[in-house]
Amino acid sequence: MRTRWHPLESFSSPFDPSLAYVSSSVPILRRPIVLASVRLLLAVYALVTLVVSVIWADIVSHDIAGFFSYFTHLAYIGLCSYYFASGVQTLVYARNNTYLLRTWPFAKTLQFLHVWLHSTVVTFPFVVTITFWVLLSSSSTFSSVFNTWNNISVHALNSVYALFEILLTNTPPPPLIFMLANLVLLGGYLGVAYITNATQGFYSTCLVIYLTEARHRVRAKQYPYKIGSTCSVSGKISTRHANPFATAYDFLDPQQQGSFLAAYIAGIAVGYVIIFGIVSGMMVIRRRVANKDKYNKVEGEKEMSVRPSTSESTEWQKHDVERPKDGDRW
Repeated sequence: MRTRWHPLESFSSPFDPSLAYVSSSVPILRRPIVLASVRLLLAVYALVTLVVSVIWADIVSHDIAGFFSYFTHLAYIGLCSYYFASGVQTLVYARNNTYLLRTWPFAKTLQFLHVWLHSTVVTFPFVVTITFWVLLSSSSTFSSVFNTWNNISVHALNSVYALFEILLTNTPPPPLIFMLANLVLLGGYLGVAYITNATQGFYSTCLVIYLTEARHRVRAKQYPYKIGSTCSVSGKISTRHANPFATAYDFLDPQQQGSFLAAYIAGIAVGYVIIFGIVSGMMVIRRRVANKDKYNKVEGEKEMSVRPSTSESTEWQKHDVERPKDGDRW
């Protein structure tokens, strides 16, 4: 009998009855231990990326105070956290046949948070990737080895992480309630941008990289700026060598955008709804294909079990009748 996905399957009792969050239908990942290993490997890479980025922001660019003001970093932290959580869950299930989310204290709360985090992992990376490469990338994106590696890791590979969960695991589509919850998160981040502007003088965005002579070290700082096509620095430091790292969300400035600001914010919301719908559709199709393959395999095994014995097969030879080929129905 074919299994059907239900929108609230994740919140049934027991949690995740089909073991979707700790399994895969892809042949190479079908063993839970393999899936756990891949998830944990991806989690370690994401953690290394975050640690190196934090160290770089503190020691080289002297901008650690603003590191957590960026949606890119917040989304990437969520990505890293999910892969560690799902990797550990899958590993324990593979080794002990125990589902930790069913046995831990406050299991219901943790189950809810796990499914919610999963909904951000399969959608937010696409928001980050599309926004960065369409609106924010510039010639300085690949200006150095570190910038190249960091931008590829957090603005490109993040979507690869999302596609892994969407296409190569059995995780169900996120419940619709989390589309609304994630819209609230996005709205909350817009508020963070304005708080950052009020407290630090910029919209979480204008990273000005000072490229000095070879004898000087590269410095990167954030300064208040006038919203425009580029970041203009105000202060005592000369901008003679300034090369703006184009990450200004100037569409958030109400003085410049006026009534268009509401349209931009609505556009972000509509864009996220579209991404959520596309991702959910991809996951529904993937589950249907996997269930169809499983159904066909079961039916094939049933046919093999009712095949005639060797003595019966001789009757086909006596009557000179062509015997059905493998895979054909009797």
